[in-house]
Amino acid sequence: MKIFKVLIIIILFASLPYSAYPVVISVIDSGLEVNNSFIKDRVWRNYSEIADNEIDDDLNGYIDDLFGWNFVRDNNMVFDERFRGFFNQDHERFINLQTKVANDTTTVEEIAWLKQKSRDRKFITEVMAYGNYIHGTHVAGIVVNKSAANQIEALKIIETSVRQGPTTREEFLNSPESKDLRVSYQMGLERGLQGLALVKYMLYRFVNQQMAQMARVIHYVDVTHAVVANASFGTEYSAASKMVLMLYKIFLQETPSASDLKFATGYFFDQVLTRGQEIFGKASRTLFVFAAGNDSSDNDIYPASPTNLRLDNTIAVAALDSNTTYGSDRLAKFSNFGKSNVDVVAPGVSVVSSIPENKLLAVSGTSQAAPFVSNIAGEVLNLNPLLSPQQVKQIIIGTVDVRLSLRGLVASSGVVNKDRAMLAAKYSKNYPLKQAILMAKEDLKSMPPIRTARRLSQQLDFVLPLVSEFSIMNI
Repeated sequence: MKIFKVLIIIILFASLPYSAYPVVISVIDSGLEVNNSFIKDRVWRNYSEIADNEIDDDLNGYIDDLFGWNFVRDNNMVFDERFRGFFNQDHERFINLQTKVANDTTTVEEIAWLKQKSRDRKFITEVMAYGNYIHGTHVAGIVVNKSAANQIEALKIIETSVRQGPTTREEFLNSPESKDLRVSYQMGLERGLQGLALVKYMLYRFVNQQMAQMARVIHYVDVTHAVVANASFGTEYSAASKMVLMLYKIFLQETPSASDLKFATGYFFDQVLTRGQEIFGKASRTLFVFAAGNDSSDNDIYPASPTNLRLDNTIAVAALDSNTTYGSDRLAKFSNFGKSNVDVVAPGVSVVSSIPENKLLAVSGTSQAAPFVSNIAGEVLNLNPLLSPQQVKQIIIGTVDVRLSLRGLVASSGVVNKDRAMLAAKYSKNYPLKQAILMAKEDLKSMPPIRTARRLSQQLDFVLPLVSEFSIMNI
């Protein structure tokens, strides 16, 4: 009888009436190869703009924004063509071998090659740049994978650069990236500030400058009516702490006490999250999906941005130690977590998706888990466009497969279930939301995960770090 009921539900899904109206999902990332063969038919097109006439036809403040906008260079080139053909097979192989490491299929020669390359600073800088180059297109591929109506709006906020960052104090002070910090430092001195007070002043100005740019990005999301926005970027506590330490050593030429370092880092997040709540909260028609972070931290203790915003229209995603929802019941080793500040878990290890130049690549990270949830959010809205961001969030959280192993690690204690979320969305057209979720849970029972003795992410030596929304941290 149970098998018959499951078959009925599968048939029901096959006959679901999908809306013709596209579900626009902003991918706020490193850019998107819009003509990529795997996703080109799913790229959002702004038909209010006439191509290449150099006129702001829709009067939204952005000229010829056909597919989105490049907020790094303030133009409509949402993909960095400068690097097409720059990266070679070694860069791709380095990331590809991480998948083999996770699956325990590497040879002795491949392990030796990885160790050798890991000691090459120039090569690792290039690998990081390669990660930025492919990141947005990889994320976008997950957003539209097997979706009925999801369309990608490309918003580029992360630069691709193969330039090695400064290695000395003098190099940093003479770099263009330090200009605003130098100005803030001088202004602080003129106000008679020193020590912790001076660092706080520099952080305050830095956050305001950087978040002003983020406000432009979120405003664009709002005016283009994107109903979901994927944000696979962020600043983890460890990265922020390193930045604060850098300010002390470079500008004050001293090492802070542990208590001052902790206080200043906490102050940084207080400022970022306060401004972020204001900025992201203004786009109240959009559900923002955040990657939880990749440094294995508890976000309840060590905050991260923007994932710790905790608004009604935001959802934070940790990474499952698998590339499917049923492949594991454990978090990936690298994944951040938080009973109060992370909501759900989604596949995040060895996830295959599109990359530039019409290729596919397996990549690991919460950056891959977040778009899995964005994909579900789009499908939910396709089935019931009248749902608010808060209701979509409620469906995604309310339809998870609860796992005992995830209790205390994320708020829902569970792994997202796409089929159940879609069924709840369908039922929500005729029933109250809570009842629709209960009906979906009753019709589609949780399936136990396929348990593996080996943890896939255990051996991963290299996971692309979450790229920060703050430019100075990406040097």
